[in-house]
Amino acid sequence: MRRVAFAPAAPLLLPGYAGRVDPLPDLRVACHEAVAWLVLDRPARVLVLGDGPTDADRARGVTTGFAERVGSALLAAVGYEGEATFADPATGPDVDGAPAVLVLANGSARRGDEAPGYVDERAFGVDEVLVKALADGDTAPLAAADPVLGAELMAAGTSALNAVAAAAHDVRASLLYEGDPLGVQYWVATWECG
Repeated sequence: MRRVAFAPAAPLLLPGYAGRVDPLPDLRVACHEAVAWLVLDRPARVLVLGDGPTDADRARGVTTGFAERVGSALLAAVGYEGEATFADPATGPDVDGAPAVLVLANGSARRGDEAPGYVDERAFGVDEVLVKALADGDTAPLAAADPVLGAELMAAGTSALNAVAAAAHDVRASLLYEGDPLGVQYWVATWECG
């Protein structure tokens, strides 16, 4: 794994979900910048890593989760024409063997009155640790991120953060975006490993 880009699995990043006025223009620009950097060397394959569909999704006939859909949309937006392979971290994907990895993850959705979930004060401390780790290229906090707590805080992709942290080394990091519009902690970052 040489390059990693981190972006949120936010439905509002999907074409057609934003409406007439984009509610997250700065986030969208940062995502496009990170994904364009990820595929700058035209890797033959990008591993898209994030949460798969939930059991409730499958019961409704939904076969792809937001992570896969957002990842595909971001890659298409920057003109990537290579192979994109989606993997749920629960399946044990070969992160080490992928030349480029797009991680779809975001922090808590319990950060304010406008958030999808009720405010949970734990969200602020957990999110702060993860944002700092992404900015610093520090794998230890990402490896230690608790998927159970992540689920309680309505975070997405915690297991994807765990998987990338286990494979990354000698990281040079750049944080392109951090904020909590609509009460959800979003981040965009790039890591060059190796």
